[in-house]
Amino acid sequence: MTDLKFAFRQLLKNPGFTAVAALTLALGIGANTAIFSVINAVLLRPLPFSEPNQLAAVWQEYPKRGWTHVSFSLPNFLDLRNGSSLLANAGAYSLSAHTLTGVAEPERLHTVRMSASLLSTLGVRLAYGRNFLEEEDRPEAERVALLSDHLWRRRFRADPAVIGRAIQLNDESITVVGVLPKNFRIGEENPDLCLPLRLDPSKVGRGQRGLQVIARLKPRVSMNQLQANFGVLAARLRAADSWANADVDISAVPLHEQLVGNVRLSLLMLGGAVGFVLLIACANVANLSLARAFSRQQEMTIRAAIGAGRWRIVRQLLTEALLLSTIGGGLGLLLGFWGVTMSKNLLITRLPQASDISLDLTVLTFTFTISLLTGILSGLFPALSGSSINLAESLKEGTKAATGSLARRRLRGALVAVEVSLAFVLLVGTGLLLKSLGKVRGVNPGFAAANLLTVQTTLTGNRYNDNDRGRLAVTREIVSGLEKLPGVQAVTFGTSMPLLDDMDASGTAIDGQTFAPSESPFIHIRGVGPNYFQVLQVSLLDGRHLTEADNESAQRVVVINATMARQYWPQESAVGKRVRPDALQTKEWLTIVGVVGDLKNQRLTQRSRPELYYPYAQFPTRGFSVMLRTAVPPMTLADRTRREIWKADGNLAIGGVQPMEQAIRHSASAMHFQSLLLALFGGMALLLAASGIYSVLSYSVGQRSREIGIRFALGAQTQSVYALILRGGMKPVFLGIVLGSVAAFFLTRLISELLFEVSTVDPITFASVALVLATTAIAACYVPARRAARVDPVEALRCE
Repeated sequence: MTDLKFAFRQLLKNPGFTAVAALTLALGIGANTAIFSVINAVLLRPLPFSEPNQLAAVWQEYPKRGWTHVSFSLPNFLDLRNGSSLLANAGAYSLSAHTLTGVAEPERLHTVRMSASLLSTLGVRLAYGRNFLEEEDRPEAERVALLSDHLWRRRFRADPAVIGRAIQLNDESITVVGVLPKNFRIGEENPDLCLPLRLDPSKVGRGQRGLQVIARLKPRVSMNQLQANFGVLAARLRAADSWANADVDISAVPLHEQLVGNVRLSLLMLGGAVGFVLLIACANVANLSLARAFSRQQEMTIRAAIGAGRWRIVRQLLTEALLLSTIGGGLGLLLGFWGVTMSKNLLITRLPQASDISLDLTVLTFTFTISLLTGILSGLFPALSGSSINLAESLKEGTKAATGSLARRRLRGALVAVEVSLAFVLLVGTGLLLKSLGKVRGVNPGFAAANLLTVQTTLTGNRYNDNDRGRLAVTREIVSGLEKLPGVQAVTFGTSMPLLDDMDASGTAIDGQTFAPSESPFIHIRGVGPNYFQVLQVSLLDGRHLTEADNESAQRVVVINATMARQYWPQESAVGKRVRPDALQTKEWLTIVGVVGDLKNQRLTQRSRPELYYPYAQFPTRGFSVMLRTAVPPMTLADRTRREIWKADGNLAIGGVQPMEQAIRHSASAMHFQSLLLALFGGMALLLAASGIYSVLSYSVGQRSREIGIRFALGAQTQSVYALILRGGMKPVFLGIVLGSVAAFFLTRLISELLFEVSTVDPITFASVALVLATTAIAACYVPARRAARVDPVEALRCE
């Protein structure tokens, strides 16, 4: 307590030092607290299910075709669930969309269809009501649903009496039988509503994939044992259907690993970045503390002279450092609280379990621990240096300014070199990500996105069940009405839209070409309206576009992309060739009438893949997304577009009303967010490094004022003093740049997966960062050098 009281008084006596050091540490600790809260919620905290370590995500793999993470068909899933002796249970689900009708404004709901076994597999207990029954999985069963907690509270005012009540989905009456627990997720999905699968295994082929599977292992069963068992099961599936299951394998990964695998590297990179910021802050405070310890040399000499041992002095100085880091930790916790709130708001739709981000006991323990470690790291060197006293020399008059100065200057220079090297690595990582972001933004999506308004909907209701004419009639009525709106230049539509919904995928037969079962073509397909490619301004490479004449009574035709043409007809024109996608369930061959340029239909960074576009009029579906080319800002037409669609059918739920340019920005949003955070941390590192260089030189000039005065008295020129100070300040900076370059050469390889068309050792980025650091260091050196150049030799020598 005596040490603590004295440390407190010392910090109050030096408010400038205390404020600068505490704020420096607060920046580092606050950033670490915020990022660790995200890492804790997403990577470290177990899934909110019973015995989560026994849960696994199960996928099909087709190695000869290069397919990974392929979903299951219903027959394959049932064989998996019933055929593995190592599984306690397994459940399956698929994604869909339904419209809540019978309300003032129809709402499009994010829906999950699930097997009755899924919730019991996960070990989920409902907040109210009951789970689905096995018999409710059958097509002829009564229609039932489970509400999510957020839909239950938002639409039904958290009324428990909703259990047993009928709601209208797609104009059909469905009974609510339960309410899911708060923040319930299935895999990466956060559904509004859950429905039974209602599939008939006798009517679903093994090639009709679409079910994602989660399994629960029996106790004491390892993933290696399960994988060996799946090898036997895969052989059975291949024997059951040599075409659909040709070369199929089955793989399983822990469910938690499956959920966080895509974000683990990004979060660890951000964790490393804030770790670097904290180390730079520690080095900065250590440098300040070294300077302060030197100014307290007389105090330490007196302590040693009256009997204090070295450990006693070290203990006192470490107590001051720990008190300082505790103050910094308290301020950092406040900054961390703000950072946690901001992170939660920004990441809620980007990361699994982002809703669980909070300052819980684990995060508070982490903050307390790093505060203590920060105090030790920033105080250890100054304490050891300040306690190393030669009484005989220290008590001599006039040696205060010289004793130990060389060793201390070297130690302070080494700390500056460490700061610069850490900042160099962090800034190189930031530069590489920013350059990748620029590359992504410069990608040509294959169509003109400017002045393009997108609207997503689904044809819902009994009037569209097995009713091609009804679907065609309402789509034509909608398009006709939208074309008449002022400011609309052209209208088209498709079963999905580029960058907003991925295309369906289908096994496809090609007339005149034969393939082994394991090499059969797997083509992505989309139904499109007339003038689809003209409205999107997609280049036509061969043949013709689809037109109004390609209607339900015309010859069955398709248009393909350039990648498909190159892959299957490399030496000839693809126009006139015939294909037959399995997903369209037709026995007729479809004739290729045109080849268009490749579009980025999934994401901007995707590689081109074989794609096929068929006339919507020939195979109309419920999926219906509209795109309007406008002569005015697209969002000014949003409300009129909704009203026009509701004129055709007031029960259609409308969503995704946004400019296509916004969808393109969203496609790069994850990289943009990473780059923004890393740029923020890089800026903090640069600022801390610059302040470290300034403080060391500023203190050095103050301590060397007598030497500088003597130099001037002996005839030194102002330029030579400038050079002396700049040379002393830049030596550790250049050393730090060299060490940082070596470290960055190896460490940037760890983030190669996050980069796009940029090398991890991009010479322009390395050179730019070196130039920025050197320029910043020179700017930080200038003020102390200018002060040194103005030293009055008479005053400097009189002080001595």
